[in-house]
Amino acid sequence: MRISDNGLALVESFEGFHPVVYRDTAGLPTIGYGHRLKPFEAFPNGVTDKEATALLREDVATAEHAVNTFVKVPLTQGQYDSLVDFAYSVSGSSLENSTLLRLLNGGKYEEAAAQFMLWDHAGSDGLRRRRETERAMFILPRSRHLSPAESRPVTKCIACKTRSAQGRGAGSLWGISYC
Repeated sequence: MRISDNGLALVESFEGFHPVVYRDTAGLPTIGYGHRLKPFEAFPNGVTDKEATALLREDVATAEHAVNTFVKVPLTQGQYDSLVDFAYSVSGSSLENSTLLRLLNGGKYEEAAAQFMLWDHAGSDGLRRRRETERAMFILPRSRHLSPAESRPVTKCIACKTRSAQGRGAGSLWGISYC
């Protein structure tokens, strides 16, 4: 499987766009949508949204690989997207060693969904909202299809110039708000 546009928008919305290098919560140099700089990388002039999206797609491929490798049961697109966001956020190795994965691979989808909320070790409001959103996407019924209004393309927030899913299914369907 591959991450959907909705899944990618989820990662973008929680990571936020940073055109210049900053230190993340772990103190590591980061740019764009949560891209941690590799030792050989430098972005003295920052990145554009297009460049940040390209970096994000490369980074998300690592999370996709983890989900595709470790998950042994069928997934809906929403479940897959939520697991990719989770693996992007906490790392593929954390997913591999998680109770969430063990329960999921045991076919205990509902119990696995409850595990998302146990991954808020920082106790931050933003991380809690991210885990709530991942869980909500994970439990979205298989028969739920997005309406055309819910699948509108991601737009830019006029106030802060970052990507936003305002007006999409993400904002109302998953119970999260954007700027």
